[in-house]
Amino acid sequence: MADASGFDIELRVILGNFAFQKMAMVKDLRERASDLPAHDVIAAIAGDSKSKTAINAEQNDPDPREFDLIPPDNEFLVLDADSSQQRAIAAVLADQSRMIHGPPGTGKSQTITNLIASLAAAGRRVLFVAEKKAALEVVKHRLDEVGLGHFAIDLHGADISPKQGESNAAGRAHSRGCAFFGPRELPTSACATRRPAIPAKLARSSNALPARTYQEECL
Repeated sequence: MADASGFDIELRVILGNFAFQKMAMVKDLRERASDLPAHDVIAAIAGDSKSKTAINAEQNDPDPREFDLIPPDNEFLVLDADSSQQRAIAAVLADQSRMIHGPPGTGKSQTITNLIASLAAAGRRVLFVAEKKAALEVVKHRLDEVGLGHFAIDLHGADISPKQGESNAAGRAHSRGCAFFGPRELPTSACATRRPAIPAKLARSSNALPARTYQEECL
C-alpha cells in the first residue's frame, strides 16, 4: 500500500473513551470461565473429542409418523410446521442438542417460535440469543401475533437499563400463574378421532392421480 498512489502508512496511536455495550457479557465470561469446559456442548465446540462423542450418542431422530399420534391436547405448536421442523422441536424437548441450518425464508423463526411455545407449555425457561437484533425482533413479533408476546422479556438489550430489566421481569411475573392458552375453540376429542384417518385419505388421493413418467415431467 505504501507504493500505491494516494495511500500512506503512518504509525499512530489514538486514545478515546468508547462505549462497550457488551461489557456485561465479557464480565460474565471472565467470572464463569471455569464453568465453561464442564458443559459438553461448549467443550465439543472447543474440540474435545469425548464431549463430541457424548453429544452424538444422545442424538435420536424421532419417526415423523409418530407426530400424527400426538394428542392435540399435548401439542403446543402455535405456527405451521413441517415434519423436519417437528423433528427438531421433538429432539430439543427430549433434551437433545441440535444445530439447524437453512437459508432465509425456510422457517427458522417459525421453528424457534414453536420451540419457545412448546418449552414454555412444559414449564421450562428459554434463553434466546442472536447475533443480530433483527432476529430477536422477528421471533418476538411472531410471539406477539399468537398472543404469547408477554412471555418474552428483553433483559440484555443495549437500550435496556438494569432497572428496566427488573421492571420488565416483575411485569411478567404474574403470567406464571396464568393459563398458557385460553379455551380451545375446536373440540380436541373430535380432532383426535379424525386425525388418524387423514394419512389414509391422502394416500388414496395420491394413488388416484394418474401416473407420470420422469420424461413427461421434463417435457
